[in-house]
Amino acid sequence: MNVEPCLHKRIVLSLLLLGCCMTFNVSVLEAQDPAFSQYFNNRTYSNPAFTGIDGALTFTAAYRKQWSKVPGGFTTQSVSVEDFEPCFNSGLGLFVMQDTEGEGILRTQMAALSYAYVIPFRQGKTLHNVRLGFSPYWMQKDIDWNRLIFSDQLDPKQGAIYPTQFQPFEDIPVNFGGLNAGFVYRRDKPTRWKDDSQLSIGVAVNHLLNISFNTGPIESLQGLDTGLSPRISAFLGFYHPIFRMTNKRYLFYVTPQFKYESQGKIQSSSLGATIRYESMTVGLFYQNTTPFADWQNTNAFVAYVGVSMGVANNQAIDIGLSYDTNPGGLRSRTGGVFEVSIKYFIDNNGLFCKLFDMGSGDNRVHCPPVGQPAKRRFRQTK
Repeated sequence: MNVEPCLHKRIVLSLLLLGCCMTFNVSVLEAQDPAFSQYFNNRTYSNPAFTGIDGALTFTAAYRKQWSKVPGGFTTQSVSVEDFEPCFNSGLGLFVMQDTEGEGILRTQMAALSYAYVIPFRQGKTLHNVRLGFSPYWMQKDIDWNRLIFSDQLDPKQGAIYPTQFQPFEDIPVNFGGLNAGFVYRRDKPTRWKDDSQLSIGVAVNHLLNISFNTGPIESLQGLDTGLSPRISAFLGFYHPIFRMTNKRYLFYVTPQFKYESQGKIQSSSLGATIRYESMTVGLFYQNTTPFADWQNTNAFVAYVGVSMGVANNQAIDIGLSYDTNPGGLRSRTGGVFEVSIKYFIDNNGLFCKLFDMGSGDNRVHCPPVGQPAKRRFRQTK
């Protein structure tokens, strides 16, 4: 078939978008939410109960570029702000995301508010937190049908020269909303180095409700009456100082992490760990479509490097870079996945606490001392 290279790319892109990114009325294909390799830096996206868990006013920005060798590829950007109010044992947050596929042909936008209530209790020197969170959200999906090529437009020699008989759905963009809910248990326990170890366990269900904001379908871009499948996620993380170089030097910290997600008939899991010394962090993760290693399915290794810098006495910035590579054949044909995240912390001890001049009490949730990112991970409760 004598098709020009740019036209050939458009055809491939059309097949990818129609086959992978849209909701069809078949049992094999289902829509899926965008995912982040650095899920530990975008925790409220997966579980609203993590809102405010950093214990400070936190600004986060993330950028993800996937499949760079595919025309347009997949690009995801997000920004969020969170604040923890120790006076009310509450976390408040706002998350905004945009995902584009195929040079902006298919675009998904999302905005979500999040709230988490923290129930702290003590057993000796160990502080336990039970966090309950929920997040109402709005989403919009849009597609430019004119930039796609359909099979009835193709001539074997001259390419796309015929008009298509495809009748696109006219009620575009599609607007809908819903509710996410989650639960997190966190335990802070002092160690012999007086730096706390931390255990976090969380589960969440996203898209508990699917509500249409127009007369069209709930989620489908083809006029089908289909809703977005619930996204179930589970998280397990452990943060612990492992050893000190000398009595006066800083500690090494290890953070094993595991995450599992399932949406419709699509599932994924990630297992790995990061190691931190002073201001530097390195990590390696393995992702697969099954909870355990299975080289027959889609899988990837994720390399991560991060740096933490104190900006002022009560401010700090964390920067994280990661790269995904597929062990299988997709690596050479699609390219890897590059992701960068930036988190800026301001330790304000709560906006409302200052406004109402309220104390935090003895059960204050432990917070990172953002002005000392290389020394102490958690501040001791007074």
